[in-house]
Amino acid sequence: MSKLDTAIVDKHPTLNSKLWKDSETLHPEVQVALFKIAKEFFEFLDFAVPLVDLQVTGSQANYNYSSHSDLDLHLIVPYSEVDCDEPVADLFDTKRKLWKQQHDITIYGVPVELYVEDTDKPVRGAAYSIMTDQWLREPDPTEVEVDDIELRREMQIWLERMNTVVQSRDLQKMQDLKDQLQQYRKTALARNGEYALENLVYKSLRNLGVISELMTAIGVLKDQELSI
Repeated sequence: MSKLDTAIVDKHPTLNSKLWKDSETLHPEVQVALFKIAKEFFEFLDFAVPLVDLQVTGSQANYNYSSHSDLDLHLIVPYSEVDCDEPVADLFDTKRKLWKQQHDITIYGVPVELYVEDTDKPVRGAAYSIMTDQWLREPDPTEVEVDDIELRREMQIWLERMNTVVQSRDLQKMQDLKDQLQQYRKTALARNGEYALENLVYKSLRNLGVISELMTAIGVLKDQELSI
């Protein structure tokens, strides 16, 4: 089996048993832990806005999780009630990144990734409310149909681009490619959800470790530019 094959997104007959009981509900201790994490993160946000729901989404709420998959915990709030002078989504994303720099939280070895989402823009795909302890949108195992040929083709294109840019040691080109890759994934998620080809390509590249290599190279060059 090639390294590329091992990076392809996994497909499982059941949800991750570390987190899920009979693939139907979260283990009680997992649910309690997520409540505690969400409470700390909500206090860290420091905004007088109602918390409408707490939802688990992404690969760990689906059949395509892998050893690289985070547990995505979304705090659902009405953006319209946030009083600030900058775009609300940008503000919460900055807060999220700052929180991530300061914390390394896992549940049974699965990293927990925090997000703040707008009540008017529900996440596509499977979602589980830990407030009501029930599925809002159940995962569908029949959706886990991946066109491996097309996936490999897209991965190869991105691998070649990333290798070329990293070898160039051109910081601007690296940052541009990083932004393009993130937009590539973001647009697909909004349009087609968790199983969008572009999202599976992104996850496979992450599993291969090349996204981490790109981010590391960007960080090194930034530090060099700031040094004298």
